[in-house]
Amino acid sequence: MEAVLIERVLPKPLQSAPVIGFIFIGIVLMQVAAVAAAGMDSLVSLSPYTLTMFGATHGVGILMGEWWRVVTSFWIHHDLLHIAFNLWALYAAGPAVERYFGTRKTVVAYLAAGIAAMSLSHVWYVLVLAGPNTAIVSGGASGAVSGMIGAAFVASQRVHPRDHETRANMKRWIAMLVVFGIASELSRFGGATIAIGINNAAHLGGFIVGALFGRYVQPGPSTSQGTIRAWGLGALALVGVSIVAFSLMISALVGHPAALERDASPRGILGFHLGEGATWEYSSQVSVWESCAGALLDGPDGTPPDVEPDVAVQRCELNLRVNSHDPNSLQLLAEALRRDGDVDRATLALRVYGRLSR
Repeated sequence: MEAVLIERVLPKPLQSAPVIGFIFIGIVLMQVAAVAAAGMDSLVSLSPYTLTMFGATHGVGILMGEWWRVVTSFWIHHDLLHIAFNLWALYAAGPAVERYFGTRKTVVAYLAAGIAAMSLSHVWYVLVLAGPNTAIVSGGASGAVSGMIGAAFVASQRVHPRDHETRANMKRWIAMLVVFGIASELSRFGGATIAIGINNAAHLGGFIVGALFGRYVQPGPSTSQGTIRAWGLGALALVGVSIVAFSLMISALVGHPAALERDASPRGILGFHLGEGATWEYSSQVSVWESCAGALLDGPDGTPPDVEPDVAVQRCELNLRVNSHDPNSLQLLAEALRRDGDVDRATLALRVYGRLSR
């Protein structure tokens, strides 16, 4: 049954590495789902808002308890070039890892590298650097794929020292990671006209996890029943966490639009603008903020707003995703939560607001 499924679903080049093949398909399906929900305008490049709604890391969101973003974020991609590059790298490195370590270990290596990569990204950019970085939206499989590159590179030397082709291929990918990483950092300074937004923390975190995996994990399929069971349970646990994370992402998406009708954010690829966003004063960003504030503020004549507390919470949760760059969005959400009786989340929102306002 498994062989028939692999033969019918996976393209021939990936049939010898079914785990990587199904990851490949999962990444593509995630992007297709986002574009289908957001509209064909998002085919070339997703907006920051759509990325946020489809699970990208979002500093404010994670601080508000949306831990699941460190799992869902490495399945969604910013644009066509982004996803194409990561799938190319996954195809280059992933099958070697699966060939060296087998299916269960490859599942663990990929998911662990992805989660570690996006977790380190959050720690570095949001908790350490803070400031404007807190509002940055980031997604993509490059952290997990960097783990595959690290594992394949180290394992090719340790397990198969004669596998010169894999080792040389991984050296080229490592060189590309370094070059693009340096270019990304340089583009942030000196008034560069093109800013290459690369998540170097995620790349580094994923690569380290993969390299450690390649160095210390026993290659080949496990021989003892206990080891086989342990790797199977590890893979099952990570898959289970992923299922829970995607369930929470879908739950957060329900009731909100997948794209903004008049989005002020420009679309682009690698810093090149493909189109300008809507004029700010007529944008959805402004109308969403007004909808949230209007659900909480008294009218000019002092009459209270005729909006149910749970509706006000829904409006202000949307506003936080749309206008996370504005710390006042957290104050509005805190007030909406307080009126709805959710004191714990209201307190958390004010705590996050205090952190961002330092």
